[in-house]
Amino acid sequence: MSRIAVTFRPGGSARALLADEAGERSLDALASRWAEQGELPVAAAFVARDLARLTRHVDGTVLGEADARAVVALVLLVFDALARGATALEVGPHDAHDAHAARLAELGVDAATARLVRGWLDALGGRDEKSAPLLVPLLRPADHGEPTLLVTGAGRLAFARWALAEQRIEASLRARTAPSPTPERVHTILAELPRAGAAALTGAQREAVAAGLTGATTVVTGGPGTGKTSIVVALLRAFLRLPGVGPEALPEIALAAPTGKAADRLREAIAGALAGAGEPLDRALAEAAAPMTLHRLLGYQPDLDRFRFHARSRLPARFVVVDEASMIDTALLFGLLEALPEHAQLVLLGDPDQLPSVGAGAVLRDLTELAPRAPSTVAWAHLEESHRMKESDPAGAHVLGVARRIAAGELPPITTRPLVPGTLGRTETVGAAGAAFAEPSSPAALGRWLDAWFDALPEASELVVRGGADDGEVTAALTAMHAARLLVVTRSAAQRTGQDAVNAYLGARHARRLGRSASAALLPGEPAVVVANDYGRGLFNGDTGLVVAGPEGPVLTLAQRGTVRRLPLADVAHLVERAWALTVHRAQGSEHERVALLLPETDVPRLLTRQIVYTAVTRARRAVTIVGAPALLAAAVARRDERTTGLGRRGG
Repeated sequence: MSRIAVTFRPGGSARALLADEAGERSLDALASRWAEQGELPVAAAFVARDLARLTRHVDGTVLGEADARAVVALVLLVFDALARGATALEVGPHDAHDAHAARLAELGVDAATARLVRGWLDALGGRDEKSAPLLVPLLRPADHGEPTLLVTGAGRLAFARWALAEQRIEASLRARTAPSPTPERVHTILAELPRAGAAALTGAQREAVAAGLTGATTVVTGGPGTGKTSIVVALLRAFLRLPGVGPEALPEIALAAPTGKAADRLREAIAGALAGAGEPLDRALAEAAAPMTLHRLLGYQPDLDRFRFHARSRLPARFVVVDEASMIDTALLFGLLEALPEHAQLVLLGDPDQLPSVGAGAVLRDLTELAPRAPSTVAWAHLEESHRMKESDPAGAHVLGVARRIAAGELPPITTRPLVPGTLGRTETVGAAGAAFAEPSSPAALGRWLDAWFDALPEASELVVRGGADDGEVTAALTAMHAARLLVVTRSAAQRTGQDAVNAYLGARHARRLGRSASAALLPGEPAVVVANDYGRGLFNGDTGLVVAGPEGPVLTLAQRGTVRRLPLADVAHLVERAWALTVHRAQGSEHERVALLLPETDVPRLLTRQIVYTAVTRARRAVTIVGAPALLAAAVARRDERTTGLGRRGG
């Protein structure tokens, strides 16, 4: 029997090829080609195998060219939604189909095919499969028998594998139970906790801790500095003091975050909060607390592309806390819940206004919406008061106010400054206005702003660039480097505001300062970022460090788990890039005293959203400058990344 295969031309256009069995490529080869060419995300390549199984024969008939193209275009549209972070596609007779038709045109699908697809979507939204008979073999409602390639339900169309993952997430949440004390007992324990350096918990924080200790799954959300880390410390200290727990449960506590950077921040925060603790139990907790990435916690095996811990080999944990949960995608949440023992308690913390995950899904948003409808299985506590950007700090308060208005979709009042700010010097006092806006009028003006930013950065010491820097010198240089961060929206070198272009420009400036020629190789004194995981070396995507001169050549230095690590740059050069500027996505999970956000030269609707501006602004404690066209900032603040998913939306 013949099948429908799909090929993609560079630029994203598509065409359907009806091939007989003799000419049919293998399913693995088809998926591999898509992944290698970058025309589909690697994570979606497995779905290509399902697409290749579409037969030409439906109820004894042979698909005509037009119908075959429409089937492929429909699946292409779902693929595209997946690549954009959604796990499903909205269907039904509504305005969303105008956007679907426009997107198909962008992908190179002809107008006649797009109209046919829209008619099918209208039919599916009205639950009238008879109006789209060619789709019947491809579709079954998610709750009726074994699904095929695509499933429908709740006004959505999705790949069966993603719909099944979301169904299993919900089933896992419903099935999870945890032995828990009464809220009264928890509040008694909290009241009796000896002070350990951290400020006393507010009423809202105490309620969040109580929810985390009495429920099976708890979601704690809040904006910047609302005390989520203080809650983690209180959760751990109180958990160890519950009846029947004690110090023997320390090995059964698991702390994690989606990235190595976020895990290190969590470790530092816990260590700082428990520094000087007088209670032996708290000292033992400070020594045992070892946050790690979620992939490391689950035992990711890159050679096999699977986790060591799963439904048939459970994670040996009793109490699990995951920070920065907004970065968790659907597949990773599925893996975590599959690996957790049903009696283990799970607490997820994050800011739902930040960027959603790079992978498909919006699980933090979905879980907060699911909680009111499933109070017995998912508890939700939300924090409002910020402790990081204190109201008593005029600069921090201004940044906080700007962030809150952006999260609400309002264009904030931002102080206008000259394009080349003369107040960026090392002795700068931020003053009452912690957020500023600068608009480059030309490429030369942008260059002058970048020069001013570069000149204001702390210059690497002679020991760093010539050799002889000890751990103390390296730590000081890393701290100074970390105080200010330049963020961008895109990677593209085609835009002067893209990460690659900005890094090349500032890398050349640094080379001239050292009296050397610009080079692709990183030079001593340059910031660097790890761009791929290397589990053997303990390097994780997003880790930031500094290149330092060593006796045998440049060395990559990083501050990890309270120590300075040194690795020969030649051994890890394929894993790192210069990091004068980072994308907002890569900076997620970090905090800096001062941040500048460089908007793209032209609108990038898929990337330039409210969440990306909010995430960039909330990386700053006391000062943020947004550089770009006012119209682009207004467009970004008005635009949300609204991902269509099926989690928590069954039956409506």
